[in-house]
Amino acid sequence: MSPTLEDAISFLKANEVEKGQQVLLQLLSDDPKNDLAWKYLIESYPDLDLQIKLAEEYFNLSGGDAKATQSLLRYTRIKNERYVRQEADDEAWLSKLKWLSKIKLFEKITWDKTFLVKVILGLLAFIVLSNAILIGTSISGAVTAGAARRDFERLSRVYSEQLQKTSKAETQFNDLTAVYQVLSADYEVLRGQLLECQARLAPTP
Repeated sequence: MSPTLEDAISFLKANEVEKGQQVLLQLLSDDPKNDLAWKYLIESYPDLDLQIKLAEEYFNLSGGDAKATQSLLRYTRIKNERYVRQEADDEAWLSKLKWLSKIKLFEKITWDKTFLVKVILGLLAFIVLSNAILIGTSISGAVTAGAARRDFERLSRVYSEQLQKTSKAETQFNDLTAVYQVLSADYEVLRGQLLECQARLAPTP
């Protein structure tokens, strides 16, 4: 008894794809214009490019009838939609990478500025402390000990304020460094994903 279309469908539903395809190919060898056999055969293959090739063969063997034309147009349209969607995704990834690159550059500039502020404040604190020591050690006899003490206390307060500013700048510096490290990690992940997208889109030789 010759296999039937129902046999092929049963094999496909039972996940015995190869057996189902063999039955469908046998049916098509007997009747190349069997629309349902072509339909199930094309759908049994997961690869879109192969589906399009089969749809083209279906179209040619059927003489370009309506169902074969609809089948070819359907799979061609699916491929075009996937291409457009992939292209949009790639553009989105490129935009994200450009955005992260700008942030990375900005964070680097901020890091440099913060470091300079830290160095400058440290130098100011050193100068203030040095002046305080010089004043404290070079007070003449005309200046009372109380006045010298007040001058020294005033300079000490200035030094303390500068030291607090230095500590705040150091905290900001550490925070920006942590943000920079996180963004750098995200940047490398996105860069890897972009390279994978480019590899998929690269024409095969």
